[in-house]
Amino acid sequence: MTKAFPDGFLWGAATAPMQVEGNNLATDLWALEHIPDTVFAEPSGDTVDFYNRYPEDIATLAGLGLNALRFGVEWARIEPEAGQVSRAELDHYSRMVDTCLEHGVTPIVTLHHFSSPRWLLTRRGWKNPDTAKLFADQASRVVARLGDRATWYCTINEANTPMQLTGNGLLSPTAAKLLNPFRATAAAAFGVAPEDFAPFFPYADGEEAIAVVMEAHRLAVDAIHAANAAAQAGITLSMQEQHGEPGGEEEAARIDDVVNRRWLRETGAVGDFVGVQNYSRLRYDRNGRIPETEELSRSGLRMVPGSLAATVREAWEVTGKPILVTEHGTDLPTARDAERVAFTRASLGHLADAITDGVDVRGYIHWCLADNWEWFRGYHGQYGLFEVDRATQTRTPRPSAGALGAIARANAI
Repeated sequence: MTKAFPDGFLWGAATAPMQVEGNNLATDLWALEHIPDTVFAEPSGDTVDFYNRYPEDIATLAGLGLNALRFGVEWARIEPEAGQVSRAELDHYSRMVDTCLEHGVTPIVTLHHFSSPRWLLTRRGWKNPDTAKLFADQASRVVARLGDRATWYCTINEANTPMQLTGNGLLSPTAAKLLNPFRATAAAAFGVAPEDFAPFFPYADGEEAIAVVMEAHRLAVDAIHAANAAAQAGITLSMQEQHGEPGGEEEAARIDDVVNRRWLRETGAVGDFVGVQNYSRLRYDRNGRIPETEELSRSGLRMVPGSLAATVREAWEVTGKPILVTEHGTDLPTARDAERVAFTRASLGHLADAITDGVDVRGYIHWCLADNWEWFRGYHGQYGLFEVDRATQTRTPRPSAGALGAIARANAI
């Protein structure tokens, strides 16, 4: 049976500046990549050179039949030193918006995607209440420069991820054991006390930092609306379905309230939409989280098609706000790309059912456009619609790219 999506539905792919632009030298994460005994598997380097190659990537995306691109603006490029604003970099992102529009692609602009200016590190980072205002200032200058050409803005990407890394077992046990020692090592490298060392990723995890992140979102929403009254502003949250098997119902509900519902109540409800980013279902029994062994992606997450619709329904239930799926995908090599196609199609079928049931979903943005640098894992993730030969930077669309494009063209599954 064919399931149609609403008219004007957004179909696209997502990127993040630190992961795709290359040589983001002024960011805190660039500094952290290069510290001895870093928790990052390898430096980001050139990544996939999206900073220079965005015109061809946007053209290819449009040629597939997709009509939206989610991309980030790098705060550290625009303000590499406190108070020093680069008009050239603002112009760069303005040209990206123009290129999207020339190809009939709706730009969805993310104002913060894990990386921040390096100079924040010596100012207590995301523990400093002043950071919220500084971020709102950044939002204001970006929206003012882009004018009415961009109307979708994600304030902070996965605001709840840092605390999930320490509180929900999403990080591998080996990497989790390294986080606290590395915090002390990195803080010493910058002459900051460990308790005052708070880059957003991965250390905006305690209540002091969470309060700043939440205030930054609230102030940014106001700044976006002040600069462009027609703009839609929302936060994006990492939402995995939390499922209780017999004996694990209470633990699943507890985790769900900590990592999903609290953030929906306190940040998702502020703004015009909620960005839902889903990759899996996590299960619990009386002994805690259940290790998964079947239908796993390369990153170790179980591929559960129903989890996307489950989290979208939850976000809608808690906030009553329109939902934009800002990330969804799976980490698979090209040899397993048929599994990506099947997983995506099945997930979209469940999403269509949620829409039929009255959930207001405005679009589906796939993670990600091209294989890129995957944070702690370095170049060991293959989420992309495009495979990339990093020696030549040649992009090769996977069959899953064409499959998603065909769904987008039909606006139906």
